[in-house]
Amino acid sequence: MTKTLKTAAAVVAVAALAVAFAFALAEGVNKTERAECLKWQSEARQFVGYYLTSWQAAQCAAHNIEVDAPIVSGN
Repeated sequence: MTKTLKTAAAVVAVAALAVAFAFALAEGVNKTERAECLKWQSEARQFVGYYLTSWQAAQCAAHNIEVDAPIVSGN
């Protein structure tokens, strides 16, 4: 019986670590995407002729960050 409990505890611990890792990874990606959008926002103010691709515009829209630059259809 104790071997079964130890195995179950190990499975629960590994599952909890996997869930924690997934949340940390998602948060890291979220912060990186926001930082990229803020960088693009700054560059759009700084450089004449600056533009975003459609995927960049979609990324910034998902984070509610407005970048004042034209959108060029592309990858």
